[in-house]
Amino acid sequence: MAIHVPPAIVRMVARPLGRLIFLPRAPWRAQRRALDLAFSWPGAPREISITRTDLGGVSTEILTPVRPGRRVLLYLHGGGYTVGSPRSHRALAARLAGGLQAVTYVPDYRLAPEHRFPAAFDDCLAVYTALVQDIRAGDQIFVAGDSAGGGLSLALGVAAIQRSLPSPSGIGLLCPAIDWTSEALANVPRDKREPMLTPDLLQRFCDAYLNAEDRANPAASPLLADLTGLPPLVIDTAGHDTLLGQSRRLAAEARKAGVTVRYREHAGMPHGFHCGAGLVKQADLALDEIAAALESLARTRERS
Repeated sequence: MAIHVPPAIVRMVARPLGRLIFLPRAPWRAQRRALDLAFSWPGAPREISITRTDLGGVSTEILTPVRPGRRVLLYLHGGGYTVGSPRSHRALAARLAGGLQAVTYVPDYRLAPEHRFPAAFDDCLAVYTALVQDIRAGDQIFVAGDSAGGGLSLALGVAAIQRSLPSPSGIGLLCPAIDWTSEALANVPRDKREPMLTPDLLQRFCDAYLNAEDRANPAASPLLADLTGLPPLVIDTAGHDTLLGQSRRLAAEARKAGVTVRYREHAGMPHGFHCGAGLVKQADLALDEIAAALESLARTRERS
């Protein structure tokens, strides 16, 4: 059972863990293994079944609650486009799957630096396209993601409009990374209270995935895109998140574009605290609230 951990303790534990996982000179493959090992426990609850399939040519994990409703969730894991997997984010995605009572798909999209931009976006778009083509009439599809996966989720929402695909019923963004331009990275604060996502690590992620000419592309930096017509957004961030400013800008710009936004900052919490699902009560409560907010916003949209 998850326990309520004071934010200071969460940050205290996250700092050495982050340093251990993201050793600057360690190969990315070693960092991926370390992240999977660190976050694979407790994993999905027993009531969530785990299977795999291939969607749009992308290996994808499926998390299915005991009594799924007529909702589908596409969950896009974070990790700076270089690390992370369905395994490392299984507890987080499973919590949302249970909260929404949704069959949840977590693609194992290609990672940098072996696969640079737009590989991750192309894989996620292929999975989303396959899902909307197969979805039954009356079903609702949601998209959600954390950190870089939040950026991919917002980019998918923008791409759906541009490509005349059915839009998601709602998009959940957990501490999203949505602007990789040089200006944005230069403005990232060096806040010692953020234990893991430092400006230096952000730059490493950026250099691994993006060429200079790609950084302002809406598929990489969707905060710069036209947000008009997006479905409701649930933006859930943390008070000590390095990327907090990006989330605040997104909430303001989306509302200006006429998008319905539910925004929350969790005081004292660090970037990526949602990955403590199943262990940290604050993460479980936040994920339950995100699921409830997505459902509520989607219902409001249906009635309007």
